[in-house]
Amino acid sequence: MVIKYRTEVSCVGELFTGEGGGATGGSNVPFPGGYNSDGQWHYMIVDLRKSGDYDANTNVINHFRNDFVQGEGEWLEVEYYAFFDSYDKASTTLPTICTFCLSL
Repeated sequence: MVIKYRTEVSCVGELFTGEGGGATGGSNVPFPGGYNSDGQWHYMIVDLRKSGDYDANTNVINHFRNDFVQGEGEWLEVEYYAFFDSYDKASTTLPTICTFCLSL
C-alpha cells in the first residue's frame, strides 16, 4: 500500500489489521515511525503482507483500520491510498521524488 501524505507537526500513526480492525496480537502491521513533517507531500510504502491477517492464497486482508495520528494537536492530510498486487509494483510505480519509502 502506498500513502501520499503531508503534515507540519511531529506525529505517528497506527495500522491495525486484526479482527474487526482491532489491535489483535500478532496480526497488526507495525506502522512506520514518525511522518516527515516538513509540510511537503511524501510517499510511504507499507508492506501489508506482513500482517498476520493476510491470506497469501487469496491475496486478501480481511480487516483494516488506519489511525492516522495518535495524539492531541496532531494532524495528517492524506491525498490517497493506493493498493498494488505486490510490493515491487508499488515500489516501481512511485515517482522518483519518493523521500520516505519503507518496507516493514
